Amino acid sequence: MEILIIGIIIVALMAYVSTRIKRSAAAAFEAETVETDEYSIQKPDGFLSVVGGDPRLAFEAYSKEFGTGPAAKLRQARATMVIEPDRTDDSEDVITARSEVIGDDVYKITEANASLLGIEVVVLRNTVAKNGRHYILEVTRLAETSDDIARKTEELVESLRLK
Repeated sequence: MEILIIGIIIVALMAYVSTRIKRSAAAAFEAETVETDEYSIQKPDGFLSVVGGDPRLAFEAYSKEFGTGPAAKLRQARATMVIEPDRTDDSEDVITARSEVIGDDVYKITEANASLLGIEVVVLRNTVAKNGRHYILEVTRLAETSDDIARKTEELVESLRLK
């Protein structure tokens, strides 16, 4: 009888812990504002912001969803931001380029086609220079992705604001 009671207690405890873990994981993929002393970025829902990842990156996030077919091992979208003292333009096929002036800062937003592991991707980049530093937010998404992911990646790249 004592074994049955102990078993019931352990099962109840495991169910409680499992529910808490699922709630925490779901909350990590909700929309949020990632803010530092230098910049802010609006991370859309369905994306996870990586904490303690690559130390060379000022910001890193990826989509919850993976691609399909040959792209099944790739996330549908990935965002990274680096802060560099110098900036050289990459030689991608730029589809569109536009600039926005917000306050004293000029944000240059480009869209380009590229290939990642033989898979066609779209690279969105928002570049802004301030105080001798270049902030480059880059979002790479699969070329064949849902309209929802495409919209979210565009909103993400446009959300970069320097302080």
